[in-house]
Amino acid sequence: MSCKGRLIPTLSFIGDAMKIYMALVVGCAALSGCATTPTPPSNAAHVPADRLLAFQNKTPKATAVLIATRDQGFIGGGCFVSLTIDGVLAARIDPGETAKFYLQPGEKLLTVGRDALGAPLCSLGKDNFANRETILKPGEEKSFRLMTNTDGQFDIQRADAP
Repeated sequence: MSCKGRLIPTLSFIGDAMKIYMALVVGCAALSGCATTPTPPSNAAHVPADRLLAFQNKTPKATAVLIATRDQGFIGGGCFVSLTIDGVLAARIDPGETAKFYLQPGEKLLTVGRDALGAPLCSLGKDNFANRETILKPGEEKSFRLMTNTDGQFDIQRADAP
């Protein structure tokens, strides 16, 4: 029996295995290379009214505006995050969504974390949250990014323009 008949299938298998290996390497690099990517509020979908839970009415005292936009990305993408303002659950936000809140001026504590009202898997690790303090002036509008890093940790950062 000649070796020629066995060599061709072996080389074909090595070629297929190499393609699969390279696809896995590229896929893993793409997923691990970044956490979430910023979403400009102008390109983001609005959080539906049923997930906006507080601070939705502009009143004579609530003259400051806070805009919160959640980044897009694979990490945490299957779950809402909860945004609380001064300890009040304000919204449940999906990736790529934005929400506007009308607040009284002054010092505010923003907290983003796992969705306490969510499905069991989405509410695991309820102690995983991030806080950010800010001071809002009368008539001022501030924008913030809600993000998740590659370790699944939340963060809140000031965003440039709304």
